[in-house]
Amino acid sequence: MTSKAVDEPPTFTPFSPFGLQIHDSHIVDEHGRVIGLRGVNVSASSKVPNHPISPIDKSYEVSYVNRPFPLEEADEHWRRLKNWGLTFLRITVTWDAIEHAGPGIYDEEYLSYLSNLLKSMRSHGLFAYVAIHQDVWSRYCGGSGAPGWTLEAAGFDLSDNGEKLVQTGAAYLDGIRHGKLEGERGLWPTGYQKLAAATMNTLFWGGETFAPSLRVEHEGRSINVQQYLQDHFFDAVDRLASVVADIDNVIGVELINEPNPGYIGLDNLNEWNYNTDLHLGQFPSPLESFSLGAGHPTQITIWRRSFPWPTIPGGTIIANPDGISTWRTDGPSKGQCPWETEGVWRWSEEKKRGMSMQGDYFSKDRNGRKVEWHRDFYFPFVKRFDEVMAGRGPKKARMVEALPNELCPEWPDDSRPRNMVFAPHWYDLDALFKKKFRSFTVNVQGLSKGMFILNALYYGRNGAKKNYKLQISNLVNAARKSLGEVPIVFGESGVPMDLNHAVAFKTGNWKWQARMMDAIICAFEENMVGYNLWTYNPANRDDAGDDWNAENFSWYSDHNRQLALEKGEKDSLDLGGRLLDVIVRPYAIVTSGTPHSQSYDSLTSSYTYRFRSPLCLTPSSSPLISEVTEIFLPRRVYQQDSTAYQLSSGGRCLFDWERQRLWVWWHDVYPTYGGPNDRLRRIDLWVPSKRPSDRLPMLGIVFAVLVAILGFWLIVRLQVLELEKEKRMGFETWWGVPLDGKGDIWEIIRNMMQPPSPTLSEMECDSPLLASSPLQPSLEPITNSDPSPVPKQNPSIQNPTDTTSPKKKPITEEGEKVKVAVEVKKLARYLPDNMAEAFIGPLHDNILDVMRMVRRECPSLSSYHNKELAVRLRFDGSHPPVIQNVLFRVLTIAWPGAVTEVLPLIHVGLKSGLSPSVNPVTTESNKKTSSPSTESPTVNEVAQCGNQRTSPSSKVGKNARDGRGVLADMMSFQVGNGGDRNCPTVEPVGEERTRGLMEREKARQRINGEVRGKVRGDVEVRREEEKVGIGKELSWEELVREGVLLGE
Repeated sequence: MTSKAVDEPPTFTPFSPFGLQIHDSHIVDEHGRVIGLRGVNVSASSKVPNHPISPIDKSYEVSYVNRPFPLEEADEHWRRLKNWGLTFLRITVTWDAIEHAGPGIYDEEYLSYLSNLLKSMRSHGLFAYVAIHQDVWSRYCGGSGAPGWTLEAAGFDLSDNGEKLVQTGAAYLDGIRHGKLEGERGLWPTGYQKLAAATMNTLFWGGETFAPSLRVEHEGRSINVQQYLQDHFFDAVDRLASVVADIDNVIGVELINEPNPGYIGLDNLNEWNYNTDLHLGQFPSPLESFSLGAGHPTQITIWRRSFPWPTIPGGTIIANPDGISTWRTDGPSKGQCPWETEGVWRWSEEKKRGMSMQGDYFSKDRNGRKVEWHRDFYFPFVKRFDEVMAGRGPKKARMVEALPNELCPEWPDDSRPRNMVFAPHWYDLDALFKKKFRSFTVNVQGLSKGMFILNALYYGRNGAKKNYKLQISNLVNAARKSLGEVPIVFGESGVPMDLNHAVAFKTGNWKWQARMMDAIICAFEENMVGYNLWTYNPANRDDAGDDWNAENFSWYSDHNRQLALEKGEKDSLDLGGRLLDVIVRPYAIVTSGTPHSQSYDSLTSSYTYRFRSPLCLTPSSSPLISEVTEIFLPRRVYQQDSTAYQLSSGGRCLFDWERQRLWVWWHDVYPTYGGPNDRLRRIDLWVPSKRPSDRLPMLGIVFAVLVAILGFWLIVRLQVLELEKEKRMGFETWWGVPLDGKGDIWEIIRNMMQPPSPTLSEMECDSPLLASSPLQPSLEPITNSDPSPVPKQNPSIQNPTDTTSPKKKPITEEGEKVKVAVEVKKLARYLPDNMAEAFIGPLHDNILDVMRMVRRECPSLSSYHNKELAVRLRFDGSHPPVIQNVLFRVLTIAWPGAVTEVLPLIHVGLKSGLSPSVNPVTTESNKKTSSPSTESPTVNEVAQCGNQRTSPSSKVGKNARDGRGVLADMMSFQVGNGGDRNCPTVEPVGEERTRGLMEREKARQRINGEVRGKVRGDVEVRREEEKVGIGKELSWEELVREGVLLGE
């Protein structure tokens, strides 16, 4: 139902962020309405001291006053952020900013500045929380956060502007010492695994466990370094809490940004975890870091960027060649590495390298129990933070997070702070690492847990949204499972402005940055969580970025605004901003009910919001403030004359275009008895001119159809070409006929398919030996030197007259037809489509005709399938060998019991008189028993037979095994010239001959047809013929008719 704005609207006051409190998984206002948490980080510049920046060894002289910006400029920035609807701010503060001058010495000027800055938000309706920020422990080891004196307390030497930290590989300082960073710009995260940051984090969380010997003098007493560091940290937190306690628009304090465990949990000193720790540049292992810091030249690996793996080893160097030590001689460890003092490692002068003494030292406590960082170190720390906050601001929220990029751990109730808000961070690590964002995005979260790479790739705009939504939902679901009903706010996420080689700075086209930012915000919205984007930094410049480790995340810049004004652009709050079309978007500022779902399409400006609220029976003209939902309606998206809306049944609304607000409430009919006490409400907003029309332009439709047809044709064509290629190769391999353009292929096929002469002159059906010649009427009785031509019966084969043996079912004629049809159809795989119909049909009929004739002449054939049966087929050469081969192949399929179980003896007479020069089946045993007439003819003897053309033994002899398969081993060859009986004949002889053939049959079964016939081209034929003085080249037809028989 479409609702209209009321004629006499009531008067509403915009949401005021005072008196906020936590209720279950939401932060609510004083009327119980759920607050939509949308905002930014203010600001990245707060990680860097004011200019001029003091050298590292003069860390006590720095000042953070006017970070993020001077107080006199604050009102303009607050108005700008409110105009964009970004009213929930994360104000970044560092420990160094509060206590840089020394232990217990607080910068009261900075704290006063901070208090006034926070109070200045109040009149603009902004509310915030203060985040104690850190990266890589401290600015003095390559990041931000802790004061420099904390490193000195642990024994590090910061002299000479931190040069000893650099020379020993203990820290990477280029990103914070020398302004704009040249060369590799992604090295700063590797600082977490370098000696300084890793040691400081380990001592801060677990010094009493892992470095009990490292003690510090404090106020006349010696205490462990962990206690020393934590006591000062919480004193600073207490001082900060005292500043914000009475500022009602500051809702809470975040404990510590992106905590890192250092070495805690590491079970191997020889490597870091490749899946979680960035390996890039000079990247020593923990053990190598120890030896470098202690002043020993050490060989380390240099890692470089790669694909598909992020990085790979790219060589080695000898680091710290001058043997400089990073440990102060007047420090608590007296110039020695504290981990060497604890017996974790030692230096071997003999081997000139560090030796691990306790490889799993950081994975166990002093009692040998396996440690877990969250449970044993972080959770107790959080509880202490809770006690500090309770003393200063009991109603303030405590924002806490787990290890970055990891799922929320199991968090027991007694380890949680009061008024807890879970505030994790999320970034697209692949885009940040590569500084690229294009059509593909990668689920790094999934890859780190072993996901298959192809499953982790997403394509296009919608793919990026799906990818980011999945990763965010994994973090949210894990938190809900572990923590239950607590508010979730993502404290950081953002987009580098210098993506894709910073091309947008030159072109002004921010397409890819906008697409990435849109996908991020959509992921937060659809998971129904709050967020603070990183970052709003007015000090940002295109050339220097955010002035910290070459980062450039700010999508607003005073410098860019000034440049635009100098170019004559009209001044506005939007000037100097980027990506505003996706950052500035509608959302529910406060909701009278429970949020259910929301979505926004920045391309069409379509917004949908669903929530569930109690039945509202108050008169529609005077709703209670607790019943009104307030929607931010950005004027850069929605104008009075171009906005359409729709509300669910009973909805009423009021637009305030000046204040960019839409107030919505409902008036319900009194429910019937037993009906629901709440309803699902829906709000839809859109700009009609931006919605895609119902019909695409005709030209677009035609173009799309043509593209689809062309694409389909190309796909089909490629598949046809590939299939033809496969069939060509299969045809050549199967039939031994090269299809290289020579000769007429149809003529070859016709010659192959010459019909057989179906006349049988003689059948011996009353014996196990079947002698037949279905292709030629002239058939001779089988004669050889053996007095009995019948092979000796195999005792393992059942006698059909033996009633005591189990009988097999006789082979029927219908069964033979089925087997023949199946076998013949298999051959079609190797024929081109235009040949299959003309070739397969006649071949199938010919085979069936042969089998019918054999069955007709020998009706008792079916009884022979359980006995030995030697089939002796003699061809006169007038029919192509392909028929002979296929006949044998099909007969062995149709009559397996009769033919394949024992022995196929096939005599083949070829038209050309081709003959072996040696008998391929002659063995030493049958040489002794054979008659002289069965000896193999020589080449000269064969050449003298009539007008026959001869071929050397390699045609069918010496290469029989590897040229025609094992079938050649079971065949003898009769040399004939069309009836001339004067030519020598090769015949099988005797029982030993049969036994030898049966042994070869067993061998054939073992290799299972692995040896197949090989294509023999005319070049090889001609070469072999020339050896015996015959130079005539065979035609293609003759080659086919006289080709080599193929094995099974």
